[in-house]
Amino acid sequence: MFIRLTGGKEAAVDLEDADLGEFNWQAKKDGHVYRANSISLHREIAKRIGLDIDGKEVDHKDLDPMNNRRSNLRAATHAENSRNKPRRRDNTSGHKGVRWNWRYRNKWQAVIVSAGVFRLVGRYQTREEAICAWEQAADELHGEFARMN
Repeated sequence: MFIRLTGGKEAAVDLEDADLGEFNWQAKKDGHVYRANSISLHREIAKRIGLDIDGKEVDHKDLDPMNNRRSNLRAATHAENSRNKPRRRDNTSGHKGVRWNWRYRNKWQAVIVSAGVFRLVGRYQTREEAICAWEQAADELHGEFARMN
């Protein structure tokens, strides 16, 4: 089910939330859907399904702010929400957290951020070894919020 937004866009919602289409929603520059008084569609739906969002953010599991289906939303701290981000645009290895380190013996390096601290996972001969090590560390440190790529 889709709710029409201003500007000809649409946001996906579950049938249970179709009544929210009565309001005038619009997509902002950040991609999220809002109506008057800065009320966001994803927070409205999160409240309806009983997520504890006081002092928390609402995370879109698939990173698509237009997908506001209940199964795609979860409560998250700011740190957890930050973990569920794609790799940076300037990434050259093709994988989040992995880079070529020519300054240190020309090896592939895996680094991960945990509790606001950059942690070296290790240095490896091959890109594949570094990816595997990063993914294992992300799974251990970030759990369900780990974004593998």
